[in-house]
Amino acid sequence: MTPLDGAGSNREFVINASHYGVRGDGKTDDRGALLEAANAAVALGYPLAIPAGLTMILGGTLVLPTGLQLYTNGSRFRALSQTGRNPQIRIGSHTTVTGGVYITTLGGVSGSGLCIQGATNVRIDVVDIESAIPGQGSGNVRDNGLNITGSSDVTIDRVRIKNFDYSLFAERVPNLTIRWLEIETYKCGAHFRDASRLRLNGGWIHGASPNSAYAPGHNGVLLESNDAAEEIRIENVAVHDAGEHGFRISGPAQIRNLWLNSCSAINCTGTGFKLLGGLHADGVYNENVFFLNCLAEDCGLVNRNTCGFLIQMAKCVKVVSPIIRNRNKVSSGHSGIRLGGVTHLQITDPDIVRAAQYGIFIDSELGNVSDVKINGANIDQTTGWAVYLSNGQPGGSPNNFHNIEIEATVSITDAKSGGFYAGRGAYTAEGTWTGFNRVVLRFQDTVNQTVAASASSRHFHADIIGNRNTTILFKNGSKWLDTKTGNYLLAKAGTWVTQ
Repeated sequence: MTPLDGAGSNREFVINASHYGVRGDGKTDDRGALLEAANAAVALGYPLAIPAGLTMILGGTLVLPTGLQLYTNGSRFRALSQTGRNPQIRIGSHTTVTGGVYITTLGGVSGSGLCIQGATNVRIDVVDIESAIPGQGSGNVRDNGLNITGSSDVTIDRVRIKNFDYSLFAERVPNLTIRWLEIETYKCGAHFRDASRLRLNGGWIHGASPNSAYAPGHNGVLLESNDAAEEIRIENVAVHDAGEHGFRISGPAQIRNLWLNSCSAINCTGTGFKLLGGLHADGVYNENVFFLNCLAEDCGLVNRNTCGFLIQMAKCVKVVSPIIRNRNKVSSGHSGIRLGGVTHLQITDPDIVRAAQYGIFIDSELGNVSDVKINGANIDQTTGWAVYLSNGQPGGSPNNFHNIEIEATVSITDAKSGGFYAGRGAYTAEGTWTGFNRVVLRFQDTVNQTVAASASSRHFHADIIGNRNTTILFKNGSKWLDTKTGNYLLAKAGTWVTQ
Protein backbone atom coordinates (compact mmCIF):
# COMPACT_ATOMS: atom_id res chain seq x y z
CA MET A 1 0.00 0.00 0.00
CA THR A 2 1.10 3.54 -0.77
CA PRO A 3 0.05 6.71 1.05
CA LEU A 4 -1.89 9.20 -1.08
CA ASP A 5 -1.95 12.89 -0.20
CA GLY A 6 -5.52 14.01 0.42
CA ALA A 7 -7.20 17.28 1.15
CA GLY A 8 -5.65 19.29 3.95
CA SER A 9 -3.55 17.19 6.32
CA ASN A 10 -5.45 13.95 5.67
CA ARG A 11 -3.56 11.03 4.13
CA GLU A 12 -5.25 7.97 2.64
CA PHE A 13 -3.68 4.61 1.80
CA VAL A 14 -4.16 3.29 -1.74
CA ILE A 15 -3.29 0.20 -3.73
CA ASN A 16 -0.53 0.98 -6.24
CA ALA A 17 -1.22 -0.79 -9.53
CA SER A 18 2.49 -1.20 -10.26
CA HIS A 19 2.83 -3.42 -7.18
CA TYR A 20 0.57 -5.95 -8.95
CA GLY A 21 2.68 -6.08 -12.08
CA VAL A 22 1.14 -3.26 -14.13
CA ARG A 23 4.00 -2.04 -16.31
CA GLY A 24 2.39 0.57 -18.57
CA ASP A 25 5.23 0.43 -21.08
CA GLY A 26 2.96 0.45 -24.15
CA LYS A 27 4.04 -3.09 -25.05
CA THR A 28 3.00 -5.46 -22.27
CA ASP A 29 -0.58 -6.66 -21.94
CA ASP A 30 -1.56 -5.20 -18.54
CA ARG A 31 -5.17 -6.40 -18.49
CA GLY A 32 -4.66 -9.28 -16.05
CA ALA A 33 -2.49 -7.27 -13.67
CA LEU A 34 -4.95 -4.37 -13.68
CA LEU A 35 -7.85 -6.68 -12.87
CA GLU A 36 -5.91 -8.28 -10.01
CA ALA A 37 -5.03 -4.87 -8.59
CA ALA A 38 -8.61 -3.61 -8.89
CA ASN A 39 -10.08 -6.67 -7.18
CA ALA A 40 -7.55 -6.39 -4.36
CA ALA A 41 -8.38 -2.69 -3.87
CA VAL A 42 -12.11 -3.37 -3.59
CA ALA A 43 -11.56 -6.34 -1.26
CA LEU A 44 -9.36 -4.28 1.06
CA GLY A 45 -11.56 -1.19 0.82
CA TYR A 46 -8.81 1.06 -0.55
CA PRO A 47 -8.61 3.14 -3.75
CA LEU A 48 -6.53 1.91 -6.67
CA ALA A 49 -3.91 4.31 -8.03
CA ILE A 50 -2.21 4.04 -11.41
CA PRO A 51 1.04 6.00 -11.66
CA ALA A 52 1.07 8.94 -14.05
CA GLY A 53 2.54 8.68 -17.53
CA LEU A 54 1.74 5.02 -18.22
CA THR A 55 0.29 3.54 -21.40
CA MET A 56 -1.43 0.26 -20.50
CA ILE A 57 -2.15 -2.28 -23.20
CA LEU A 58 -5.44 -4.19 -22.98
CA GLY A 59 -5.55 -7.56 -24.71
CA GLY A 60 -9.29 -7.84 -24.12
CA THR A 61 -12.14 -6.25 -22.22
CA LEU A 62 -11.20 -5.01 -18.75
CA VAL A 63 -14.21 -5.48 -16.45
CA LEU A 64 -13.64 -3.38 -13.34
CA PRO A 65 -15.28 -4.55 -10.12
CA THR A 66 -18.20 -2.84 -8.40
CA GLY A 67 -17.31 -0.30 -5.78
CA LEU A 68 -13.91 0.70 -7.18
CA GLN A 69 -12.38 4.07 -6.43
CA LEU A 70 -9.79 4.63 -9.16
CA TYR A 71 -7.08 7.27 -9.54
CA THR A 72 -5.61 7.07 -13.05
CA ASN A 73 -3.44 10.21 -12.90
CA GLY A 74 -4.02 10.70 -16.62
CA SER A 75 -2.49 7.39 -17.70
CA ARG A 76 -3.86 5.82 -20.85
CA PHE A 77 -5.38 2.53 -21.99
CA ARG A 78 -4.71 1.25 -25.50
CA ALA A 79 -6.26 -1.70 -27.30
CA LEU A 80 -3.99 -4.56 -28.34
CA SER A 81 -6.55 -5.89 -30.82
CA GLN A 82 -10.10 -5.30 -31.94
CA THR A 83 -12.70 -6.49 -29.45
CA GLY A 84 -15.68 -7.09 -31.74
CA ARG A 85 -18.90 -6.15 -29.96
CA ASN A 86 -17.14 -5.89 -26.59
CA PRO A 87 -15.86 -2.64 -25.05
CA GLN A 88 -12.29 -1.98 -23.98
CA ILE A 89 -13.37 -1.19 -20.40
CA ARG A 90 -16.59 -1.94 -18.51
CA ILE A 91 -17.42 -0.08 -15.30
CA GLY A 92 -19.81 -1.26 -12.58
CA SER A 93 -21.87 0.36 -9.83
CA HIS A 94 -20.54 2.67 -7.12
CA THR A 95 -17.45 3.51 -9.13
CA THR A 96 -15.50 6.75 -8.92
CA VAL A 97 -12.72 7.62 -11.36
CA THR A 98 -10.41 10.60 -10.85
CA GLY A 99 -7.74 11.47 -13.38
CA GLY A 100 -9.72 10.37 -16.42
CA VAL A 101 -10.45 7.28 -18.49
CA TYR A 102 -8.30 7.72 -21.63
CA ILE A 103 -8.76 4.95 -24.21
CA THR A 104 -7.35 4.51 -27.71
CA THR A 105 -9.01 1.84 -29.89
CA LEU A 106 -7.93 0.38 -33.22
CA GLY A 107 -10.94 1.08 -35.44
CA GLY A 108 -13.16 -1.35 -37.28
CA VAL A 109 -16.88 -1.69 -37.96
CA SER A 110 -17.63 -2.80 -34.38
CA GLY A 111 -16.24 -2.32 -30.92
CA SER A 112 -16.68 0.20 -28.10
CA GLY A 113 -14.46 2.21 -25.84
CA LEU A 114 -16.11 2.50 -22.41
CA CYS A 115 -19.32 0.78 -21.29
CA ILE A 116 -21.36 1.55 -18.17
CA GLN A 117 -24.08 -1.09 -18.08
CA GLY A 118 -26.56 -2.02 -15.37
CA ALA A 119 -24.79 0.30 -12.95
CA THR A 120 -25.76 2.99 -10.47
CA ASN A 121 -23.91 5.80 -8.77
CA VAL A 122 -20.98 6.29 -11.14
CA ARG A 123 -18.77 9.41 -11.04
CA ILE A 124 -16.03 10.08 -13.61
CA ASP A 125 -14.17 13.33 -14.15
CA VAL A 126 -12.98 12.72 -17.74
CA VAL A 127 -13.86 10.18 -20.43
CA ASP A 128 -11.63 10.47 -23.51
CA ILE A 129 -12.12 7.85 -26.24
CA GLU A 130 -10.42 7.95 -29.63
CA SER A 131 -10.30 5.46 -32.46
CA ALA A 132 -7.02 5.31 -34.31
CA ILE A 133 -8.91 5.63 -37.60
CA PRO A 134 -12.29 7.26 -38.41
CA GLY A 135 -15.45 5.22 -38.73
CA GLN A 136 -15.16 2.80 -35.81
CA GLY A 137 -18.49 1.31 -34.80
CA SER A 138 -20.22 1.84 -38.13
CA GLY A 139 -21.77 -1.63 -37.97
CA ASN A 140 -24.29 -1.10 -35.17
CA VAL A 141 -25.94 1.75 -33.29
CA ARG A 142 -24.61 0.23 -30.03
CA ASP A 143 -20.95 0.16 -31.10
CA ASN A 144 -19.98 3.37 -29.36
CA GLY A 145 -17.14 5.35 -27.99
CA LEU A 146 -19.19 5.61 -24.79
CA ASN A 147 -22.17 3.35 -24.08
CA ILE A 148 -24.34 3.86 -20.99
CA THR A 149 -27.20 1.37 -20.76
CA GLY A 150 -29.65 0.54 -17.99
CA SER A 151 -27.75 2.74 -15.55
CA SER A 152 -28.81 5.50 -13.18
CA ASP A 153 -27.19 8.36 -11.31
CA VAL A 154 -24.21 8.68 -13.65
CA THR A 155 -22.22 11.93 -13.70
CA ILE A 156 -19.31 12.66 -16.05
CA ASP A 157 -17.63 16.05 -16.02
CA ARG A 158 -16.12 15.95 -19.50
CA VAL A 159 -16.53 13.56 -22.44
CA ARG A 160 -14.47 13.59 -25.62
CA ILE A 161 -15.07 11.03 -28.39
CA LYS A 162 -13.32 11.01 -31.76
CA ASN A 163 -13.67 8.85 -34.87
CA PHE A 164 -16.67 6.76 -33.77
CA ASP A 165 -19.63 6.74 -36.17
CA TYR A 166 -22.05 6.17 -33.27
CA SER A 167 -20.22 8.17 -30.67
CA LEU A 168 -22.40 8.21 -27.55
CA PHE A 169 -25.39 5.98 -26.86
CA ALA A 170 -27.32 6.21 -23.59
CA GLU A 171 -30.47 4.14 -23.04
CA ARG A 172 -32.68 3.85 -19.94
CA VAL A 173 -30.47 6.26 -18.01
CA PRO A 174 -32.40 8.23 -15.38
CA ASN A 175 -30.36 10.97 -13.72
CA LEU A 176 -27.57 11.19 -16.30
CA THR A 177 -25.43 14.34 -16.17
CA ILE A 178 -22.70 15.22 -18.68
CA ARG A 179 -21.21 18.63 -18.03
CA TRP A 180 -19.26 18.92 -21.31
CA LEU A 181 -19.44 16.75 -24.42
CA GLU A 182 -17.15 17.00 -27.43
CA ILE A 183 -17.61 14.68 -30.39
CA GLU A 184 -15.48 14.81 -33.53
CA THR A 185 -15.96 12.87 -36.78
CA TYR A 186 -19.32 11.17 -36.29
CA LYS A 187 -22.44 9.82 -37.98
CA CYS A 188 -24.72 10.00 -34.94
CA GLY A 189 -23.23 12.12 -32.21
CA ALA A 190 -25.21 11.83 -28.97
CA HIS A 191 -28.12 9.36 -28.96
CA PHE A 192 -30.29 9.40 -25.83
CA ARG A 193 -33.19 6.97 -25.45
CA ASP A 194 -35.58 6.93 -22.47
CA ALA A 195 -33.44 9.47 -20.63
CA SER A 196 -35.52 11.10 -17.90
CA ARG A 197 -33.81 13.77 -15.84
CA LEU A 198 -31.02 14.20 -18.36
CA ARG A 199 -28.60 17.11 -18.08
CA LEU A 200 -26.22 17.98 -20.91
CA ASN A 201 -24.63 21.26 -19.89
CA GLY A 202 -22.50 22.10 -22.91
CA GLY A 203 -20.71 20.67 -25.90
CA TRP A 204 -19.49 20.73 -29.49
CA ILE A 205 -20.37 18.01 -32.02
CA HIS A 206 -18.61 18.46 -35.34
CA GLY A 207 -16.90 16.85 -38.31
CA ALA A 208 -18.93 14.50 -40.52
CA SER A 209 -17.68 10.93 -40.67
CA PRO A 210 -16.68 9.56 -44.08
CA ASN A 211 -19.76 7.32 -43.68
CA SER A 212 -22.15 10.15 -42.88
CA ALA A 213 -25.03 10.83 -45.25
CA TYR A 214 -28.58 12.15 -45.28
CA ALA A 215 -30.03 9.04 -43.68
CA PRO A 216 -32.26 8.29 -40.68
CA GLY A 217 -30.42 8.60 -37.40
CA HIS A 218 -27.48 10.62 -38.70
CA ASN A 219 -28.16 13.36 -36.17
CA GLY A 220 -25.99 15.50 -33.96
CA VAL A 221 -28.25 15.02 -30.93
CA LEU A 222 -30.96 12.34 -31.19
CA LEU A 223 -33.42 12.17 -28.31
CA GLU A 224 -35.94 9.31 -28.44
CA SER A 225 -38.48 7.94 -26.02
CA ASN A 226 -40.03 4.50 -26.22
CA ASP A 227 -41.28 5.01 -22.66
CA ALA A 228 -42.49 8.34 -21.32
CA ALA A 229 -39.59 10.60 -20.36
CA GLU A 230 -39.42 13.96 -18.58
CA GLU A 231 -37.18 16.68 -17.22
CA ILE A 232 -34.53 16.98 -19.94
CA ARG A 233 -32.23 19.99 -20.20
CA ILE A 234 -29.72 20.50 -23.00
CA GLU A 235 -27.86 23.79 -23.12
CA ASN A 236 -24.91 25.43 -24.86
CA VAL A 237 -24.48 22.57 -27.35
CA ALA A 238 -23.32 23.33 -30.90
CA VAL A 239 -23.87 20.75 -33.65
CA HIS A 240 -22.02 21.12 -36.95
CA ASP A 241 -22.12 18.98 -40.09
CA ALA A 242 -24.91 16.53 -39.21
CA GLY A 243 -25.77 14.28 -42.15
CA GLU A 244 -29.45 14.52 -41.22
CA HIS A 245 -30.75 16.76 -38.42
CA GLY A 246 -28.87 18.83 -35.89
CA PHE A 247 -31.24 18.10 -33.00
CA ARG A 248 -34.07 15.57 -33.33
CA ILE A 249 -36.58 14.86 -30.57
CA SER A 250 -39.12 12.14 -31.27
CA GLY A 251 -41.45 9.51 -29.75
CA PRO A 252 -43.29 7.25 -29.99
CA ALA A 253 -43.85 7.90 -26.25
CA GLN A 254 -44.33 11.35 -24.76
CA ILE A 255 -41.51 13.61 -23.66
CA ARG A 256 -42.49 16.24 -21.09
CA ASN A 257 -40.61 19.22 -19.70
CA LEU A 258 -37.84 19.61 -22.27
CA TRP A 259 -35.48 22.61 -22.46
CA LEU A 260 -33.00 23.41 -25.23
CA ASN A 261 -31.17 26.58 -24.28
CA SER A 262 -28.57 28.48 -26.36
CA CYS A 263 -27.99 25.58 -28.75
CA SER A 264 -26.98 25.83 -32.40
CA ALA A 265 -27.25 23.65 -35.49
CA ILE A 266 -24.87 24.68 -38.28
CA ASN A 267 -24.36 23.20 -41.74
CA CYS A 268 -26.74 20.31 -41.18
CA THR A 269 -28.25 18.63 -44.24
CA GLY A 270 -31.64 18.18 -42.60
CA THR A 271 -33.52 20.27 -40.06
CA GLY A 272 -31.72 22.31 -37.44
CA PHE A 273 -34.20 21.54 -34.64
CA LYS A 274 -36.85 18.87 -35.21
CA LEU A 275 -39.53 18.07 -32.63
CA LEU A 276 -41.88 15.18 -33.43
CA GLY A 277 -44.54 13.44 -31.38
CA GLY A 278 -45.69 9.87 -31.81
CA LEU A 279 -47.73 8.61 -34.73
CA HIS A 280 -50.59 10.91 -35.64
CA ALA A 281 -53.06 8.06 -35.25
CA ASP A 282 -51.86 7.48 -31.66
CA GLY A 283 -52.38 11.10 -30.68
CA VAL A 284 -49.14 11.34 -28.67
CA TYR A 285 -48.01 14.93 -28.13
CA ASN A 286 -44.78 16.08 -26.56
CA GLU A 287 -45.61 18.61 -23.88
CA ASN A 288 -43.98 21.58 -22.13
CA VAL A 289 -41.14 22.21 -24.56
CA PHE A 290 -38.86 25.25 -24.54
CA PHE A 291 -36.41 26.37 -27.24
CA LEU A 292 -34.54 29.38 -25.87
CA ASN A 293 -32.07 31.47 -27.92
CA CYS A 294 -31.27 28.73 -30.46
CA LEU A 295 -29.63 29.16 -33.88
CA ALA A 296 -30.17 27.19 -37.10
CA GLU A 297 -27.68 28.19 -39.80
CA ASP A 298 -27.28 26.68 -43.28
CA CYS A 299 -29.67 23.81 -42.56
CA GLY A 300 -32.40 22.00 -44.44
CA LEU A 301 -32.48 22.07 -48.24
CA VAL A 302 -33.44 18.45 -49.04
CA ASN A 303 -37.26 18.56 -48.91
CA ARG A 304 -40.16 20.26 -47.15
CA ASN A 305 -39.38 18.38 -43.94
CA THR A 306 -35.97 20.03 -43.66
CA CYS A 307 -36.24 23.42 -42.01
CA GLY A 308 -34.65 25.67 -39.45
CA PHE A 309 -37.23 24.53 -36.87
CA LEU A 310 -39.84 21.82 -37.48
CA ILE A 311 -42.32 21.40 -34.63
CA GLN A 312 -45.08 18.81 -34.94
CA MET A 313 -47.44 16.99 -32.57
CA ALA A 314 -46.66 19.15 -29.55
CA LYS A 315 -48.52 21.23 -27.02
CA CYS A 316 -47.48 23.92 -24.60
CA VAL A 317 -44.39 25.00 -26.54
CA LYS A 318 -42.39 28.21 -26.22
CA VAL A 319 -39.74 29.28 -28.69
CA VAL A 320 -37.85 32.42 -27.68
CA SER A 321 -35.57 34.42 -30.01
CA PRO A 322 -34.75 31.71 -32.56
CA ILE A 323 -32.41 32.68 -35.41
CA ILE A 324 -32.71 30.97 -38.80
CA ARG A 325 -30.21 32.20 -41.36
CA ASN A 326 -27.88 31.24 -44.18
CA ARG A 327 -24.20 31.99 -44.38
CA ASN A 328 -22.57 29.59 -46.85
CA LYS A 329 -25.68 28.18 -48.54
CA VAL A 330 -28.10 29.88 -50.88
CA SER A 331 -30.95 29.48 -48.39
CA SER A 332 -31.41 28.82 -44.70
CA GLY A 333 -33.75 25.86 -45.21
CA HIS A 334 -36.91 24.86 -47.05
CA SER A 335 -38.85 26.72 -44.36
CA GLY A 336 -37.62 28.88 -41.56
CA ILE A 337 -40.20 27.58 -39.10
CA ARG A 338 -42.71 24.86 -39.95
CA LEU A 339 -45.55 23.94 -37.58
CA GLY A 340 -48.15 21.18 -37.72
CA GLY A 341 -50.47 19.46 -35.26
CA VAL A 342 -49.60 21.92 -32.48
CA THR A 343 -51.60 23.62 -29.78
CA HIS A 344 -50.75 26.28 -27.20
CA LEU A 345 -47.57 27.34 -28.97
CA GLN A 346 -45.87 30.72 -28.69
CA ILE A 347 -42.91 31.99 -30.69
CA THR A 348 -41.33 35.28 -29.66
CA ASP A 349 -38.95 37.41 -31.76
CA PRO A 350 -37.95 34.93 -34.45
CA ASP A 351 -35.37 36.20 -36.96
CA ILE A 352 -35.76 34.36 -40.29
CA VAL A 353 -33.44 35.07 -43.22
CA ARG A 354 -33.68 33.63 -46.74
CA ALA A 355 -35.78 30.52 -46.32
CA ALA A 356 -36.11 28.76 -49.68
CA GLN A 357 -39.93 28.47 -49.73
CA TYR A 358 -41.59 29.72 -46.54
CA GLY A 359 -40.49 31.95 -43.71
CA ILE A 360 -43.29 30.66 -41.47
CA PHE A 361 -45.23 27.64 -42.72
CA ILE A 362 -48.21 26.20 -40.81
CA ASP A 363 -49.83 23.15 -42.37
CA SER A 364 -52.62 20.71 -41.59
CA GLU A 365 -50.98 17.40 -42.45
CA LEU A 366 -50.97 16.34 -38.79
CA GLY A 367 -54.40 17.59 -37.85
CA ASN A 368 -55.72 20.61 -36.01
CA VAL A 369 -53.68 23.68 -35.15
CA SER A 370 -54.83 25.91 -32.32
CA ASP A 371 -53.75 28.71 -30.03
CA VAL A 372 -50.63 29.72 -31.93
CA LYS A 373 -49.07 33.13 -31.29
CA ILE A 374 -46.04 34.39 -33.18
CA ASN A 375 -44.87 37.83 -32.07
CA GLY A 376 -42.09 40.13 -33.20
CA ALA A 377 -41.05 38.13 -36.26
CA ASN A 378 -38.49 39.55 -38.68
CA ILE A 379 -38.68 37.76 -42.03
CA ASP A 380 -36.27 38.52 -44.90
CA GLN A 381 -37.52 36.59 -47.91
CA THR A 382 -36.18 36.45 -51.47
CA THR A 383 -38.26 33.51 -52.75
CA GLY A 384 -41.51 31.84 -51.80
CA TRP A 385 -43.75 33.21 -49.05
CA ALA A 386 -43.06 35.03 -45.83
CA VAL A 387 -46.14 33.59 -44.06
CA TYR A 388 -48.08 30.63 -45.50
CA LEU A 389 -51.01 28.98 -43.74
CA SER A 390 -52.13 25.78 -45.47
CA ASN A 391 -55.40 24.63 -43.92
CA GLY A 392 -56.30 21.86 -46.33
CA GLN A 393 -57.85 18.47 -45.73
CA PRO A 394 -55.31 15.78 -46.64
CA GLY A 395 -57.01 12.45 -47.13
CA GLY A 396 -60.40 14.09 -46.83
CA SER A 397 -60.15 14.38 -43.04
CA PRO A 398 -61.56 17.63 -41.61
CA ASN A 399 -59.07 19.98 -39.94
CA ASN A 400 -59.48 23.18 -38.00
CA PHE A 401 -57.24 26.20 -37.49
CA HIS A 402 -58.22 28.04 -34.30
CA ASN A 403 -56.85 31.21 -32.70
CA ILE A 404 -53.89 31.94 -34.97
CA GLU A 405 -52.09 35.24 -34.35
CA ILE A 406 -49.02 36.32 -36.31
CA GLU A 407 -47.17 39.65 -36.08
CA ALA A 408 -44.22 40.19 -38.43
CA THR A 409 -42.04 42.69 -40.20
CA VAL A 410 -41.41 41.42 -43.72
CA SER A 411 -38.77 42.32 -46.29
CA ILE A 412 -39.10 40.80 -49.77
CA THR A 413 -36.57 41.51 -52.50
CA ASP A 414 -38.07 39.44 -55.30
CA ALA A 415 -41.33 40.43 -56.97
CA LYS A 416 -42.23 36.75 -57.40
CA SER A 417 -42.37 36.27 -53.64
CA GLY A 418 -45.41 36.76 -51.45
CA GLY A 419 -46.06 38.20 -48.04
CA PHE A 420 -49.09 36.33 -46.66
CA TYR A 421 -51.34 33.46 -47.70
CA ALA A 422 -54.13 31.68 -45.84
CA GLY A 423 -56.14 28.97 -47.58
CA ARG A 424 -56.30 25.32 -48.53
CA GLY A 425 -52.79 25.23 -49.96
CA ALA A 426 -52.27 22.39 -52.43
CA TYR A 427 -55.34 20.43 -51.27
CA THR A 428 -58.68 20.32 -53.04
CA ALA A 429 -60.73 20.89 -49.90
CA GLU A 430 -60.23 23.44 -47.16
CA GLY A 431 -60.50 23.01 -43.40
CA THR A 432 -62.38 25.29 -41.06
CA TRP A 433 -61.25 28.49 -39.32
CA THR A 434 -62.59 29.31 -35.88
CA GLY A 435 -61.84 31.53 -32.91
CA PHE A 436 -59.94 34.81 -33.11
CA ASN A 437 -57.41 34.90 -35.94
CA ARG A 438 -55.22 37.95 -36.44
CA VAL A 439 -52.32 39.00 -38.63
CA VAL A 440 -50.18 42.13 -38.23
CA LEU A 441 -47.80 42.73 -41.13
CA ARG A 442 -45.33 45.54 -41.74
CA PHE A 443 -43.85 45.40 -45.23
CA GLN A 444 -40.61 47.10 -46.12
CA ASP A 445 -41.09 48.67 -49.53
CA THR A 446 -38.34 47.05 -51.54
CA VAL A 447 -40.80 45.67 -54.09
CA ASN A 448 -44.57 45.40 -54.26
CA GLN A 449 -45.70 42.94 -51.66
CA THR A 450 -48.42 40.41 -52.29
CA VAL A 451 -51.11 39.31 -49.92
CA ALA A 452 -52.78 36.42 -51.73
CA ALA A 453 -56.47 36.71 -52.48
CA SER A 454 -58.28 33.91 -50.68
CA ALA A 455 -61.67 33.66 -49.06
CA SER A 456 -59.88 32.43 -45.94
CA SER A 457 -58.52 35.91 -45.31
CA ARG A 458 -62.02 36.90 -44.22
CA HIS A 459 -61.41 34.84 -41.08
CA PHE A 460 -58.53 37.15 -40.05
CA HIS A 461 -58.50 40.55 -38.45
CA ALA A 462 -55.62 42.37 -40.14
CA ASP A 463 -53.45 45.39 -39.48
CA ILE A 464 -51.16 45.94 -42.47
CA ILE A 465 -48.61 48.58 -43.41
CA GLY A 466 -47.31 48.38 -46.98
CA ASN A 467 -48.13 48.85 -50.64
CA ARG A 468 -51.70 47.83 -51.35
CA ASN A 469 -51.73 45.90 -54.61
CA THR A 470 -54.60 43.49 -54.16
CA THR A 471 -58.30 43.50 -53.52
CA ILE A 472 -58.04 40.88 -50.79
CA LEU A 473 -60.53 41.36 -47.97
CA PHE A 474 -60.08 40.71 -44.27
CA LYS A 475 -62.59 40.93 -41.44
CA ASN A 476 -64.52 44.12 -41.07
CA GLY A 477 -62.55 46.53 -38.93
CA SER A 478 -59.22 45.51 -40.42
CA LYS A 479 -56.76 48.31 -41.30
CA TRP A 480 -54.35 48.86 -44.14
CA LEU A 481 -51.96 51.81 -44.41
CA ASP A 482 -51.04 52.03 -48.09
CA THR A 483 -47.49 53.37 -48.05
CA LYS A 484 -47.56 53.96 -51.81
CA THR A 485 -50.50 56.37 -51.79
CA GLY A 486 -50.50 57.39 -48.15
CA ASN A 487 -54.16 56.36 -47.86
CA TYR A 488 -55.47 54.79 -44.67
CA LEU A 489 -57.99 52.07 -45.46
CA LEU A 490 -60.61 50.39 -43.32
CA ALA A 491 -62.42 47.13 -44.09
CA LYS A 492 -66.10 47.93 -43.86
CA ALA A 493 -69.17 46.12 -45.22
CA GLY A 494 -67.03 43.77 -47.31
CA THR A 495 -64.89 46.46 -48.98
CA TRP A 496 -61.98 48.78 -48.31
CA VAL A 497 -62.95 52.34 -47.47
CA THR A 498 -60.47 55.19 -47.62
CA GLN A 499 -60.44 57.14 -44.36
